[in-house]
Amino acid sequence: MASTGWDSVYISSLSKGNGADLEGKNVEEISESRGSGPADCMMDLLLEQDGKVSMVFFHMAEADVEQVLSWDRSLISTTSRRSFSRTILRPGPLWPPPCLASWWRSIA
Repeated sequence: MASTGWDSVYISSLSKGNGADLEGKNVEEISESRGSGPADCMMDLLLEQDGKVSMVFFHMAEADVEQVLSWDRSLISTTSRRSFSRTILRPGPLWPPPCLASWWRSIA
C-alpha cells in the first residue's frame, strides 16, 4: 500500500448485510471512524465479511493510462471475472462500463 495509500482503496461491496454504510468509503475514512489503523481495519473487515470484500484501487493517473494505451501491445481490463462471465453469457448494459466508454470517446 506504500505506493497507493489507503485513501485510494474504496470498498465497493460487502458479502454480508451488515456494513452497507461502508460501501463507497475508502479504508482510511473507515479506519478513522473505527479508531484503528488502516491495515488493522482492512483485516477486521475481511474477518467480519468472511474474506469477501470487493475493493476498487485508484492507482494510476490518467496520463499513465494514456501512455500505456499508446503502446502497441497494451491491454486494460475493466471487469471482474464474475461480471465478465455475466457479460459473455448475457450481453447487456455491463459492457462497456459507462465510465470507460465515456473516457474512450473523449480521447478518440
